[in-house]
Amino acid sequence: MWNEVFREHQNLSPHCNGNLEWDLSMEEKWGSAWRECAKCTQCAYKSKMFNLYEEVASVKRGRRAAKINLGLQVGLHHTPISTASYRKICMASNIPPPSVSGMQHTANAISEKIEEENMRDLQRQREKIKRIKKIRGENPDVVNIQSDCVYNNAIYSGIGKTPFQPATQCAYTVAENETYKHSIINTLPKSKLCSKRKHIVSTNVGEHAGPCTANINMQDSIGNEERWARECFEELKEDGLEINEVTTDPDSSAYRAAECLYQEGLTSTTPIHFLDTRHVASNHRKFVNNLSTVCDIMPARLKVKRTRLQSLFASDMAARCQAEFVQANIRYHKSPDVMKSKLSYVSDAIVGCYCGDHTDCSLYSFVCSISRKSQSWIDKSAYLKRHNFEIELNENSENILRQCVNYRLGPGMLAKTAKSANTQKVEALNRSIRSTVPVNVTYARNFTGRVHTACHKSQSWYRQFYRHLV
Repeated sequence: MWNEVFREHQNLSPHCNGNLEWDLSMEEKWGSAWRECAKCTQCAYKSKMFNLYEEVASVKRGRRAAKINLGLQVGLHHTPISTASYRKICMASNIPPPSVSGMQHTANAISEKIEEENMRDLQRQREKIKRIKKIRGENPDVVNIQSDCVYNNAIYSGIGKTPFQPATQCAYTVAENETYKHSIINTLPKSKLCSKRKHIVSTNVGEHAGPCTANINMQDSIGNEERWARECFEELKEDGLEINEVTTDPDSSAYRAAECLYQEGLTSTTPIHFLDTRHVASNHRKFVNNLSTVCDIMPARLKVKRTRLQSLFASDMAARCQAEFVQANIRYHKSPDVMKSKLSYVSDAIVGCYCGDHTDCSLYSFVCSISRKSQSWIDKSAYLKRHNFEIELNENSENILRQCVNYRLGPGMLAKTAKSANTQKVEALNRSIRSTVPVNVTYARNFTGRVHTACHKSQSWYRQFYRHLV
């Protein structure tokens, strides 16, 4: 810019000795970008307006967007903050902030681009899974998945406070369980919020012009995971993928969606339901801790100490059963029937172990064995080794302990966790979504775009993501 201004000024006023400076009265601000011109302090010279930013190529009519404005919104979509917070940062730094309406307009445009780009990426991931299965010699039209749902407010947070569900937005995610990467193959954002609904209520207007960001009704149950899972599975079916093995949380109803599709004849693959082992272990601990009869057999005289021991015992029991299962799965993962048979003997060993009898542990246990080089499980336990823990063995205590063990190592639960699968990938994406859609901020207009941002950045480099959008 300045080289052009110097040459032009010298050609027009060769004898002028004035200084060239910015003409602040003519400057134009456009978002975070500026247009400036130069003037001479002595003569009447004024340059043309120069863009101090790069423009984005566009086939549409009108003014082309500035890269800095689009890039700013791409960056904000990757963070918990948005327009209001960014303006506060600018004002605190004595930087003229962009207008609210201009930033929101750009955010809406970027949100749509992000959604389109992520949908194309999810399509590529689905095609990639089909190619991998075809190379393996497996059926390319069947896929094993893990799925979970995340809410802007926890569903249980409204217990005792409101008869309604506290969440107004959710995102249901599906990841494949065919490769070690566990790529996301579908995501479904749902929102009850629309920034224009207040205007509808106040003016008694039935509909508003333009797109509506609410894609479910206010009276719909947002905790209906079966409904969201069905929509995801139907989209996968459109791309030629049917659900075979479904891994979910123990409290999820997503499996029923795959089952209903099969029963209705929309899919030809029988779905198989598996439970996430991490959530099963957590539920196991809660089950033992809430079992009132366990407190009665704790080796302590006072009720306070027995309650404390019950809490420690619940954590230790869950860890012990999970450790036994993991070691058995490592040895016998190719023979599920053999693994179930071995773990049936382990159940007897665990009951005796907590009563001080480690005879069966040496024979059948995978993690407890008393010898010169090893200690018993309780001696190594982070929960019970300081308490000289030993339950008195009798018929009542044996039945209670067996009830605690069978919750995790019983035939039914072993069948549900035979693949030792989990939902760690979708749980990780849920945490990533929390970073773009935090609990303390409600994004009525750009919720969908921010969910797709979290999904895309979990599978793509930021540089590639930015290049596709700007």
